[in-house]
Amino acid sequence: MTSSSSSSTDILIIGAGPTGLMLACQLSLYSNISVRIIDKNSSCTTQSRALVVHARSLELFAQLNLIEKVLSHGNLVDTIKGYFQGQCAIQVDFTRIRTEQKPLITRYPYVLFLEQSTTEQLLESFLNEHNIQVERNVEAIDIQDFEGVKGSGVEVTLTNGERIRTKYVCACDGARSLVRHKLNLPFSGRTYSESLFIADCTVDKSPIQQNEMGIFCESTGLAGIFP
Repeated sequence: MTSSSSSSTDILIIGAGPTGLMLACQLSLYSNISVRIIDKNSSCTTQSRALVVHARSLELFAQLNLIEKVLSHGNLVDTIKGYFQGQCAIQVDFTRIRTEQKPLITRYPYVLFLEQSTTEQLLESFLNEHNIQVERNVEAIDIQDFEGVKGSGVEVTLTNGERIRTKYVCACDGARSLVRHKLNLPFSGRTYSESLFIADCTVDKSPIQQNEMGIFCESTGLAGIFP
């Protein structure tokens, strides 16, 4: 779009993380709904970040016929181990959820580890196959209600100067959401005083196997290893 141009769409999604991408994928299944999705970043994340996928999310992937790809890229969690002062004190067998739950309340009774980078790539590829492109390096900078001869809606101004008139804006842009601030919606909770670090790395001589998760508690702090 050129500077200061105007356009319209049924739904504008702000934020192309897993939430925004999944919403866009689900909406792409309806040919009578026009959808656009924007994101301030230049590409999908390259980091693992949020990597636990639960049953309901797997059911949504199944609706998109992506479940086989998702399962092939992820690791099922078989065991969670808790270590205290270097000794394994707690061990939870997650395979029992898959084998002993009768009747099954879901077709996917798993805890699946799948890197967020992979999740985003799979969802964005699905969108591309359905002729929807994530519009990157673009942010929403203003949102205003409007009334027109064809009805009411929301006008969103982007950093490239484009103004989009839409029936619905879906705020999938995280804790610092422009939409949330415009609506004065609270974001309850508190900030942890502790500093947390996430590292994508290879660990030598790890006591945790490929399909296990380990939590390590020491007097000096807490650490976790995820496959």
